[in-house]
Amino acid sequence: MRNFWGALAFFAASAALAASGGAFSSAFEAPRGSEGSRWQRADSVNSPRGAAGGAEEARQNPKTAAPKSGGSRWQAGGGNGAAAEKSGGAKSGGFFSAPPDSKGSRWQRGGREPAGKAYLVCAFKLEGAVSKPQAEFVARAAAAASAKGADALIVDMNTPGGDLGSTLEIMETLSGFGGLTVCYVNPDAISAGSFIAIACDKIFFSPKGVMGAAEAVGAGGGDIQESMKRKVTSFIGAKVRAVEPSGNPRRAAVQRAMNDPDFELEIGGRIIKKKGELLTLTASEAAEEIGGAPLLSDGTEASLEAVAKKISGGAPFEMEIIERTWADSSAIFVSSIAPLLFGIAIFLVVMDLKGGGIGVLAAVGFGIAVCAFLGMNMSGLAGYEGILIFAAGAALIALEAAFFPGALIPSVLGAAAILAAAVWMFGEIPSGEVGWEKWKEAAAAGIFAGITRLGISVCVAALCAAALGRYFERAPLFGRLVLKPCADGNADSRGAAGSARSVMRALQVGDVGVCLTDLSPSGRADFGGTITDVRADFGSIARGVKVEIVSKKDFNLTVKKYSGTK
Repeated sequence: MRNFWGALAFFAASAALAASGGAFSSAFEAPRGSEGSRWQRADSVNSPRGAAGGAEEARQNPKTAAPKSGGSRWQAGGGNGAAAEKSGGAKSGGFFSAPPDSKGSRWQRGGREPAGKAYLVCAFKLEGAVSKPQAEFVARAAAAASAKGADALIVDMNTPGGDLGSTLEIMETLSGFGGLTVCYVNPDAISAGSFIAIACDKIFFSPKGVMGAAEAVGAGGGDIQESMKRKVTSFIGAKVRAVEPSGNPRRAAVQRAMNDPDFELEIGGRIIKKKGELLTLTASEAAEEIGGAPLLSDGTEASLEAVAKKISGGAPFEMEIIERTWADSSAIFVSSIAPLLFGIAIFLVVMDLKGGGIGVLAAVGFGIAVCAFLGMNMSGLAGYEGILIFAAGAALIALEAAFFPGALIPSVLGAAAILAAAVWMFGEIPSGEVGWEKWKEAAAAGIFAGITRLGISVCVAALCAAALGRYFERAPLFGRLVLKPCADGNADSRGAAGSARSVMRALQVGDVGVCLTDLSPSGRADFGGTITDVRADFGSIARGVKVEIVSKKDFNLTVKKYSGTK
């Protein structure tokens, strides 16, 4: 039986090879110029010339055999010969028929995925001030869209502007995306937002969309020096021309009119923007045809879905929204209030030091500062330099408090490191990967911005101290940190101690008193009813320990542990 089936298979294969007459091409696709192989026409049986005639024709002219093929048998609905042609090809809807609007079988398309795959559109919301966490989120959104094989990426934008460094990062990210990039101005693309929009392939507006007003300003919102403004304007203009994807000089000119008040925009003999002004466009103004083309907009659409439908050309599409994670939202929020948080931290630490040492208030202040730094870098964990500097400063202060009380040098260095870290983080100074010369230019602007924001923090701390400082002395939780009137009626240095001058006259070197607070190294001591500020000459001295004045200079008293018998 085995031999019988083997012989039958051999004769069947031989007959099929003889009938084909070598009409097979070297690949699975039909030869160029042919509208289908004999298999695609499925008419080898019902052909007027028969199978042998069809094979002979294929041998003589393989490129013109079957000039009116209706496609493969699968495309023709699984029919044979003329029946397939009468059925209207793929319209027959057979079980093996290709989907409507298919461009051929998978073999004919070179092994690609089925043509029925919908146009994939990914979109994300860019909302609020442009900052480092926003740039990190955009980078991840673009990477996620690429991983999904998205055909287009839509930026659903609503921003009043932001810092230049993060804006340039977002522009680079969008220009490097492999598919179509689209900005949907919904409703505002102001300042930095306009640069991001220009970096996209297409720009659509919502009915109330507004775009423009992109002049460079300082970190605090004020004007910058004229020379610096010229440099920034020139740099931004070149960056826009380099990144702008369409190569349309009009778009670059419109963007220049938005950020350069000295530039006059004229198109087709019509002055769009005069010198001394900044261009800001509404949706209708951006879509106005000037010189046979819209000024800037690719259309005005009422929704994100309408934009997706427009860019897909009316073909079926799928849209996926890339949402922010909790880390993104937290980082963006903390970044917006970072100067306020740092100001509160400074206030708490100063209040604690004023009470004579480092305690609960300082711990809370350092905790708030740590939260501010970590929160700003939670999105992508970027900017490790600032975190490392801050950690080093905090470690130096902790080192002095734990092992070298009164040494001062570690705490001074630690405080300087923390302030430097604040400037670094607030100014968003880039890493050194860009090269030394470019880094110096970017760092100079970043340091200025960082100092400005740190100044805001100091102002917040000063306002808090002026408004709330007096209440901390009466608070039950922190009352032990500051002195209260003595039980015998003697008040602190503002009462019975009198003025600093009278205290210095009353006290002499060699006088012995008792510490009212821990001296680490500064604190309070009572010298026979005269209470004043003193400083330990070395290390720290615990509360209740007898001390002796060893020096008196410029209203400062230095004491040491008393070793006598007074």
